[in-house]
Amino acid sequence: MNDRRSEAGVTLIELMLAVMLLGIIIVPLTGGMITGLITTGEARARLSESRSPLFSSAYFADDAQSSDVNGISVGANPACGSGTNVVSFTWTEDTTPYSASYVTISKNGTPALQRNFCSGGNVDSTTIAPVLTSTAPTVSCADAAGTAVACTLGTSTVRRIELDAKTPNGENDKFFKLIATRRAT
Repeated sequence: MNDRRSEAGVTLIELMLAVMLLGIIIVPLTGGMITGLITTGEARARLSESRSPLFSSAYFADDAQSSDVNGISVGANPACGSGTNVVSFTWTEDTTPYSASYVTISKNGTPALQRNFCSGGNVDSTTIAPVLTSTAPTVSCADAAGTAVACTLGTSTVRRIELDAKTPNGENDKFFKLIATRRAT
């Protein structure tokens, strides 16, 4: 009689060693994955905070430079789209009217700064500051000499337009200031 047993399978010691090695490998991998997910969220928030002034400055300068002599309006109704008007610019190129309004809106209960651009009856809205503090953005204007003037519709003396906004960064309120100069006419 042959009493040999098959060697298929694993012993209890081999199984315990495999489980122990898996534990040693999985614990740091899980920690690294959790750290990566947390870091990704923080990076996304930082990117969102930094993109606000960058997008805003690119649009704001072009819109202010393009505005007609009588094409600056602060407060009142937006020249384009909907929202609470901060400042609006209007101009005409080759008989085509254009307008851009910087408005505050509420996105998921949070104030945001949005640019509404109108051309040929179409409204293109871009959120340029996705998170603002509860303090509304302010606009101030100055003439060519730097003297403060009213930002009223119809003034030909407005040359410099400033928009101040606050974005929260978790520690304190952070300002960003957009400054643009309207072309001389």
